[in-house]
Amino acid sequence: MNPTNPCPARAEYEAMLRGRLDEDRAAALEAHLGECGACQQALDGLAVDERLTGLLRAAPDPAPDSGLGPMVARLEDMALQFTPAGFDLSVSGDAPLGPDGALHDLVPGAESVQVVGYRIVRLLGAGGMGLVYLADDDALRRQVAIKVLRPRLARHTRARDGFLREARAMAALKHDNVVTVFQVGDAVGPRGESVPFLAMERLEGETLADWVRRDRVMAPDRVARLGTQAAEGLAAAHARGVVHRDIKPGNLWLEAPPGWADADPDQRPPLAAVGRVKILDFGLAQPAGEEDAGRSQVVLGTPAYMAPEQAAGRDLDARADLFSLGVVLYELLTGRLPFPRAGRLSVPTYPDPVPVGTLAPDAPPELAELVHRLLATDPANRPGSAREVAAALAALAHPTGPVAAVPGTPDHARPARQRRGRGARAAVGAALVAAGLAGVWAALPRTESRGPGETDGLPAGPPDDAWVRAVLALPPNRHSPEVVAKLRELNPGFDGEVSRLGLSDGKVTEFGILTDEVSDIRPVRAFAGLRHLTVVGSTPGKGKLTDLSPIRGLPLTTLNVWQNPGLTDISPAAGMSLTMFQSGDTAIRDLAPLAGMPLDVVAVNNCAVTDLSPVRTMPRIRLLRCDGCPIATLEPLIGSKVRELRFTVKPDRGDLEVLEQMPQLATINGSPASEFRPRTSPPR
Repeated sequence: MNPTNPCPARAEYEAMLRGRLDEDRAAALEAHLGECGACQQALDGLAVDERLTGLLRAAPDPAPDSGLGPMVARLEDMALQFTPAGFDLSVSGDAPLGPDGALHDLVPGAESVQVVGYRIVRLLGAGGMGLVYLADDDALRRQVAIKVLRPRLARHTRARDGFLREARAMAALKHDNVVTVFQVGDAVGPRGESVPFLAMERLEGETLADWVRRDRVMAPDRVARLGTQAAEGLAAAHARGVVHRDIKPGNLWLEAPPGWADADPDQRPPLAAVGRVKILDFGLAQPAGEEDAGRSQVVLGTPAYMAPEQAAGRDLDARADLFSLGVVLYELLTGRLPFPRAGRLSVPTYPDPVPVGTLAPDAPPELAELVHRLLATDPANRPGSAREVAAALAALAHPTGPVAAVPGTPDHARPARQRRGRGARAAVGAALVAAGLAGVWAALPRTESRGPGETDGLPAGPPDDAWVRAVLALPPNRHSPEVVAKLRELNPGFDGEVSRLGLSDGKVTEFGILTDEVSDIRPVRAFAGLRHLTVVGSTPGKGKLTDLSPIRGLPLTTLNVWQNPGLTDISPAAGMSLTMFQSGDTAIRDLAPLAGMPLDVVAVNNCAVTDLSPVRTMPRIRLLRCDGCPIATLEPLIGSKVRELRFTVKPDRGDLEVLEQMPQLATINGSPASEFRPRTSPPR
């Protein structure tokens, strides 16, 4: 605190949060807050004070015509997750424009801004320093979200620089799990001043903060699915040298799929089951190579989600974002934050958190272990990269068969998505209906809408190139039913049940079936945008798939083919960029087609593999499972990137000596490497 410029009183901040200050005083408090670390912490502590939140909950609803409804709706969110000097993109509802049609602030003393090239429709929401509007882009005939710096702050160099930092960080990223920025420029403020703005994609849905407030705890498989997407978005940011520094539920958006919002609320699937994560608000991010004088003197971020090194004001790297992601995942799984706060200043302390397994016994042990690794107070003990985290979570979000299942695990203890049943089918159907793809649902399990041999105008006969072209010429919502119908035609015993179906931008990107009665998968060639394919037997020995040639040329990143005992050849996968490959309980012998791929997980347990040499060429391999294979030697793994190894120990093969030359191993057969080696080493 500066004696010549004392910090404002607690009551004034409380009045600011409730919108009771006049324009000039609110602006003065915001400017002071942007520079004063003590007040940033105090305001965060004030925000979670029970007396204030109690007042907010007890406050009467605002008058319908007051225009303050969205602000009151956001106050509790601010109380729970205030980010000093941050920029909140959360949409809290709609606020009307003023009678003149100009853009208006939510606090007393309306301000207006003109953005050339866009027609403002309405105000969507507001944060401490930014305003977000829905607008029509007349040139490109699309709706966008326009974010502007509050005009009264535009004259402050620090606030303006922070806004532009966010714009640059976001504009540099092009990824499905990061909000897309279309344009950065200057708008005209109410007094003719220049006000920075950015135009970004319009998102339907809600923030994870909204979800947590309403539902609190999420199913583990959904946590893994959404965590995968958040980690993939972070990996894209980190690859560009951008550290977000404020990952929290309020900055993770759940984007609703097309048609979801218009579906019957009683029939549509939960948004957490079908939504796509988009990372928002890079207001605290700093692109690589940029210096911000004075920035390191003030701790910015949200204390409850902040890594220890960030809270202490030390230098940080991308692993700080991984810690914050770990806090989010812990909260989603358990319904509580992992670390306590020290008094009213809300500064977290970092004792060992209550184990995830204690608070969420349904969470798979692998997921719980990963979350606790993310929460390590020492960055060196966290996973090495967001890409590694994404791959680990993907292995838990998708049916993982041999990788996730511990030998001897009873069926009822496996993830629900690994079990067949009416519930799974109903969930798929609800997801498709909600997405406006009722035609897909009509072709799924046990439907009689089309029998074998009926072509609905498509070329009859095998799914050759002409058939594929004809399917691709159909509307996107017809692709899945045509593929399923053709699969049933070619495989008379197949009931048409689909275990996995994912869609993005009108394309099928994820598809899964059991192969107990399926030997011919040629129709999947029509899924030109397919990324994740799961064609597996229900139990060892049940799958009938023997030929993978139809997948040749598909842009797959995940391929699961386990429990097809007649499958021997994976050469059709050559040239792909797989990150996960699982083929447990098949007759596959040669891994050479996988050489050089960016694989994170390889599971070939109970296969005929004898040579592990291709593993050494995989630059990102983390987990290798090869137990039950007639491996000649483990020596090819020396110098590899494998960190988690599951294999059948054969001391007479020289395994223990080879393991001594693999210091990078973190776990061996599910145990920490440091514990495994002494336990298996022969007595001296």
